[in-house]
Amino acid sequence: MDFDVLPENWDAARLFQAVKTQWRISGMAGIPSGLDYAGVDVVMRRMAIADSVFEQLQVMENAALEYWVETHQA
Repeated sequence: MDFDVLPENWDAARLFQAVKTQWRISGMAGIPSGLDYAGVDVVMRRMAIADSVFEQLQVMENAALEYWVETHQA
């Protein structure tokens, strides 16, 4: 999938991709419940991403969670 990222969102997009293994999974259905912020912090430090990008990541996290709820309802 190809998509454009605005320059001011580039670090958040890179971070979102880098933490894709940090999702916490809940229940038998295996629905993600949010990111493991301790793991996210390690990735941010290793990638030298500014703390201010964390809020952008949370916006993306919430959008992903809303999508999963909408697409996985019984």
